[in-house]
Amino acid sequence: MSRANTPIPVFLQGETICGTVELALEKTEHIQAVTIELRAECLTVGEEPIPFVNQEETLWSTSMGNPGSGSSTSGSPKLKGQYVWPYSLTLPETVKIPTVPNGPVSEYALPPSFSERASPSYLEYKIVVTLRRGRLRVDNVLATSFGYLPRIRPPPASSLRQLSYEENGVAPPPKVDPEGWHDFGVKSVSGTVFDSRQVEVASTLSVARGTSIPFTITLNCSDKQALDLFSARGSLSVKLVRSLIIGVKATEGSKAGPNQRTDTVFTTDVGEGVYWPAEDNVPSSESRRLDGEISVKTDLKPSFVFPNMTLKYHVSFALTAPGFIIPEGVETPTYSCEVEVATIMPLGPAPRSKIPAAIQQGESGNYDVSIGMLTGANQRFLHQHHTMG
Repeated sequence: MSRANTPIPVFLQGETICGTVELALEKTEHIQAVTIELRAECLTVGEEPIPFVNQEETLWSTSMGNPGSGSSTSGSPKLKGQYVWPYSLTLPETVKIPTVPNGPVSEYALPPSFSERASPSYLEYKIVVTLRRGRLRVDNVLATSFGYLPRIRPPPASSLRQLSYEENGVAPPPKVDPEGWHDFGVKSVSGTVFDSRQVEVASTLSVARGTSIPFTITLNCSDKQALDLFSARGSLSVKLVRSLIIGVKATEGSKAGPNQRTDTVFTTDVGEGVYWPAEDNVPSSESRRLDGEISVKTDLKPSFVFPNMTLKYHVSFALTAPGFIIPEGVETPTYSCEVEVATIMPLGPAPRSKIPAAIQQGESGNYDVSIGMLTGANQRFLHQHHTMG
């Protein structure tokens, strides 16, 4: 069973790859055996391929008798006419492979196929059929590529968040649903707004349980102009960032921060958060809350950790308000939390996007997705709280 709208067939973990090998010979040819092989390799420019799957089956050989005869006696290697051999193959869910060349063997989940323009490394899956002609004869080899996706299911959202999905309501904030969030601590910074007034900003990052990436930002300030500044579009940057890590230390890179290099790290922004005033805002209040979500496209490749190649994602947050000046030598508070792109829906009610229609029309991507969802140590939803005094 393959996925539609892709240039090559794509199979999910556990699916059986079925088909037939058909051979049409107009003249008599010498063939000792017909074999089929599932092969997967890590390919890096300028280096030898690193195989990690190699499953071969013999569809027919002379020891099996003449094709279609049902005889158990040895058959003739001279074949002519039409022949059909069915096959049924299944990829393993895990493989054992050295983490580094000539190093100890470790077990890894089978990674997804990976091939991108300008990428120095690839993960290729293919089916190879070989007509073996015997000694001093050249074999005929036919290969075709296919895609593979592991089944990655996010843990279920908290019970209160699932209830909000069922009722199409607003998800509860961290104070109401502490079990549904992860708190990443507080960071503070002081600066000047409009070249005149000192403002201190304290931020707290929380990531919730679920499968999309909504976030909430609370701003508290007695200075209304500063509050308006930080509430405006473009004052806050929330992004989904992908890191492709290549090299012998790629598996170590899965534990590294987004700015820490291994052998080679290629970083790309793959999603950007949009935010809007929350429904319960009071214009005269000294507090303002913003709700938002990060655009997650359905064609994102899932996360994986594998020798020589690792793909990971993280959510980054930074203050980017124009007119807010931080003293020289003071680091701008930023957050980064790792997430994992999954491939199948979580158990429970489907997550619902809350992006207003007026904003969603100007954004690209599908926000209610089944492939390209996020999980990873229950780190999926973003919450920011700022206090400015």
